[in-house]
Amino acid sequence: MSPRILFCVIFVWTVIVGPVPEAGAQGVVKKAVSACRRSSVGKGMTPAQIEKILLDRVKRTKNQVPRIPPEELECLPAEDFPSQEIVNWPFRRGPVGPYEDLSFWNTLSPQAKRNYFLAANNRASALSLKQRLQIIKALRKQLPDFWQERLVFPHQPLEDTLLQSIPSGTKYILVGEEHNYSQIQVFLARFLQKYKQQYPHQKVFLLTEFLPTGKNKTALLQHMKKADGGYGYLLNRASSWGITVKGLEARYVFFNDAKAVLDSRVPDESTVDLWTVPESMHLRNRYWLSQIQQLREQYPDAVFIIYAGAEHVSYNTPFNLTKALPQEELFVAHLFSSKPTNNEARDLLDFLGEDKYPFYLEEILAWKDESMRRLAGFDMRLLINEKDYAIK
Repeated sequence: MSPRILFCVIFVWTVIVGPVPEAGAQGVVKKAVSACRRSSVGKGMTPAQIEKILLDRVKRTKNQVPRIPPEELECLPAEDFPSQEIVNWPFRRGPVGPYEDLSFWNTLSPQAKRNYFLAANNRASALSLKQRLQIIKALRKQLPDFWQERLVFPHQPLEDTLLQSIPSGTKYILVGEEHNYSQIQVFLARFLQKYKQQYPHQKVFLLTEFLPTGKNKTALLQHMKKADGGYGYLLNRASSWGITVKGLEARYVFFNDAKAVLDSRVPDESTVDLWTVPESMHLRNRYWLSQIQQLREQYPDAVFIIYAGAEHVSYNTPFNLTKALPQEELFVAHLFSSKPTNNEARDLLDFLGEDKYPFYLEEILAWKDESMRRLAGFDMRLLINEKDYAIK
């Protein structure tokens, strides 16, 4: 097959249908070759024609997004709705971005690249919204059980409660946080110190979205001491205790600032961080998993503490990390501030429970039943206060 025909096959299939699935890709290509030979589509296409195909694809995929009942709108994150436009991406310079592995990617204009992403995000938004509505329905049905069956814990430092709750043999401790509360980083630092004291000979990695993959980690850690006090405090302390700190984030995410202009159905917010919309979460988590899997091959017996935002590590969120990790070796802890921003609900349990089932008042939330933990999204949730966990 000539390179020109092969390019035609891959391009037409990808822009009209989507990326070729890994499994069965050869059969797909053979069928697409036959279709391409019977049609002139894709041959000698101008940039304007390519952009039109991708723009049509954006419109078509947007129709796949489900209609949301008005009473459910406020339960759903704004980022999950389709985006209309992208600001400050792709970049002329800097780290490579997503889709660089696609053979036709660098032939596309910047607007065509944005349209490719928007169409992919429409599909991811549709999937994400459907999954969240299913979770909301299941949680509403079981709210009384969640309230009645919550566990009671002794009064002691919260880091001790967390440490005692993690089963021996756990190899993946996923810590999901509410960003930008320094007491959470102080709490986690104390937990890590006690974890290393309890398992002094265990190889432990702290893998985090708060550092990029690649080089210059030492310089970034030093910079974070001043620029980002809580995170700098935690990551430098962890290193001093013999915990290997590594970044998970792709460099094009970590070093680039881009925005997504949200769908008009989201009245209260106009733009969000591009890297928080569903397709971005899909791409980021897939990249993180590739880093984790490579490291696991090198260190089969190590414990990986994966530290990121709660959306990345929750059992019940779309595209989360837990689905691809050994279930019997997982423990998911969520860490939130005891005083939520603007008194907003921290998660769906807080939102749905309201004052009838005031989960928002519970300093510690956990259940014996595994299915309940999976539905709630975590094995344990802790509310961290500023008074007991201040940087000193």
